[in-house]
Order: sequence, then C-alpha cells, then structure tokens
Amino acid sequence: LSLEQLLRDREALAVRNRTLAETLHRSSFSQQMRHQWLRLLANSYVPPSRKARNARRILVIRPDHIGDALLATPAIRLLKHYRPQDEVHVLAGPWSASVFENVSEVDVVLTVPFPGFDRRNSSTNLRSPYEFALRTASKIRKIGYQYALILRHDHWWGAWLAQLSGIRYRL
Repeated sequence: LSLEQLLRDREALAVRNRTLAETLHRSSFSQQMRHQWLRLLANSYVPPSRKARNARRILVIRPDHIGDALLATPAIRLLKHYRPQDEVHVLAGPWSASVFENVSEVDVVLTVPFPGFDRRNSSTNLRSPYEFALRTASKIRKIGYQYALILRHDHWWGAWLAQLSGIRYRL
C-alpha cells in the first residue's frame, strides 16, 4: 500500500468512527427533556434557610455503599481538622451509616434511602425521586446548614437536595 492509500484509509476510518460515535451518543427525546428539566431545577432560586444564617454546621452527602463510605472518612477528618468549630453531619444511606457512626469527627449521622442506590426498592415511578427530594429537603432545612459537601461528582439528586434545603454554599 502506498502512503496516500494509508492516509485515505485512516481518514475514512476516522470519519466512520465519528459518525458512529455521534449516532450512539445521541440522546433520546426523554433524555433531552430530563436534562432540560434538571438544568431548570439547578438554576432555580431557593432562598437560604433562616436557621442556616448562624449555623456552624456542614452537611456531607455520601450516598454510596460501605466501601465508598470508608474511602470518604479521610476527607471528613481533614474537614473537621480545618473547621473544628463546625459540626459535621453526614447524610448517608442506611446501608453505610454505621461506617460514619464510628468516625469521631462526625457529630451526627442522618440516613436517607437515596433513590437509585437502594437495591431493594428499584420499582419507582418517574416522579418519586423528585417528590422524595422535596420531602427530605424540608426536614434538612429545619436543621439548618451553612455548607454542603457532596462527595460524589455525579450525584445530581444530592446536589439538588442541598439546593432545595437552602444550603447556601454547596460543593
């Protein structure tokens, strides 16, 4: 094969791969609608909780199972080291709460059966995670937190829960 033939074959292969990737990664209509809905929710204004104004509390949200909860403990210890005056509360699933109950830097452990993480309850309707977030946020709002640390980069539900709870500073 000549160099020209190899370059043409390589270019044709690249075009084929791009076309295939675009086809496979195209979002369905329902995925596009969900994405727009989540974007709208993320940009909506929720007034801060009045109880959070003077609160010296940090809510750490960690929905995962036991192994990931164990891996989160050094971050919690470091957080408490740099913010010793603040209470550190952890919001975890019932499946991993015992891990955080044994971490001396954690002041309070709250449990929530996070949607999508509870293996026993997989049959839910489309509205249930949103309705559950609203109910849970009203309870968290009553406690009052200044900061929220979501220890999972792809956990939109936890991030939205922190926003709905009126937590002003969320990471």
